[in-house]
Amino acid sequence: MAASTAVAVVEKTPTKLSAKAMQGKDIYLAKAQPNCGVCHTLAEAGSQGVVGPNLNVLKPAEYQVARAVS
Repeated sequence: MAASTAVAVVEKTPTKLSAKAMQGKDIYLAKAQPNCGVCHTLAEAGSQGVVGPNLNVLKPAEYQVARAVS
């Protein structure tokens, strides 16, 4: 008897970003050189970096992000 595996497909609903979050996404993807998404993964920005830590997992506080960017 052959075993089968059921796979559920879950569609991710897009995250609605505030104006401030959109500014952050722009910095993350366009203004930092090189852009942060080269190294970091952040689903909301559509980035799949392979070197740096996954920011979705780390969930840094706003002050930590501000300190890192400045």
